[in-house]
Amino acid sequence: MQRMLFIGSFPEASKGGTSTASLLLRDALIREGFELRCIDSTLLNVRSNPMLTRIRRGWDRFLQVRRAMAEFKPEVALLFCSHGLSFIEKGIWTAVLNRRGVKTILAPRSGLILKSMRIPGFGLWVRFAVRRADLIWCQGQYWKDFYVRFDRSDPSRFIIQPNWLEHAKESELKLETNSADIPLIIVSGWFTREKGVLDLIDILPKLDSLSKRPFRVAIYGRGPAEGELKQRIGKLRFSDRCTVHDWIGRAELNRRMRQADILLFLSYYEGMPNTILEAMRAGIAIVSTNVGAIPEYIPEENLAYLSPPADHAAKVQALAELLNDPVKLNRARALNLEAARNIPDPDAVARSLKLKIESI
Repeated sequence: MQRMLFIGSFPEASKGGTSTASLLLRDALIREGFELRCIDSTLLNVRSNPMLTRIRRGWDRFLQVRRAMAEFKPEVALLFCSHGLSFIEKGIWTAVLNRRGVKTILAPRSGLILKSMRIPGFGLWVRFAVRRADLIWCQGQYWKDFYVRFDRSDPSRFIIQPNWLEHAKESELKLETNSADIPLIIVSGWFTREKGVLDLIDILPKLDSLSKRPFRVAIYGRGPAEGELKQRIGKLRFSDRCTVHDWIGRAELNRRMRQADILLFLSYYEGMPNTILEAMRAGIAIVSTNVGAIPEYIPEENLAYLSPPADHAAKVQALAELLNDPVKLNRARALNLEAARNIPDPDAVARSLKLKIESI
């Protein structure tokens, strides 16, 4: 039984894609026979994160890692990381653990690393961290190409590992029929400018003028732009058909997705969002930005519904085309559902990881 130190996101309830991935993989690794010591690095509050609070929590993790090294004596370490300070912290631990003879797998999971690259000298830090990891887990070819340029000495260390979801029963992989006469567009994610949620204010009125039938919009999430979003949504002519909701559990969100018709995803920066995969498994159409690894997961025939973040006109056109043509809508839904059969489950990922570790 190998001892693994797993630094990831382990809240009581999932707070996003990284949390979902961490919690599912944790349980699968235990089933695969690993002995785990987990350290939670979840961001407490996306709205407000005072630097002193982040430093204090970073110090707490420092003590936890030191204690784990002294008492648990890990043989391998898996480090999920985001961008900015998260990447710096996990890069430090990658170097320290590797120097102590621990096999290290660095797993970057945030598209906001592209924004961090604007910080002078940050690229040097990425190079430092990447060169000290035994393996770098990448969410797609896009991210493998991005990270391999920081260390071309051994491209085989850069492993593409597609995102995973819970194993789906065959009965769950079927198209649901929206019981309402009015199509439902669903939006889910953090309410931040980087997630594009305020772009709805420009997109929805234009869609209303192009769509041949009325539509409903349900928006789920929280974040610093919540107040502005609710205020501006309330001023729309059709605000009675557009509702804003707090976060709900992943199981409930998946249930509501199966009752919807289209996912609208507007993020400017992404690694690979689980929300896209959950929409595919729910059998709904997807209109999205084309950032990060998203195009690698979407069926080829549905790639036309992806566009650059700033191209609002393309999103309006894609939404109107789907709303106005039920045949195209159902075709897009069916293609996404069929592609969802290829989404790996966490047990398969754990088995694959075990083999990769044995090859180090």
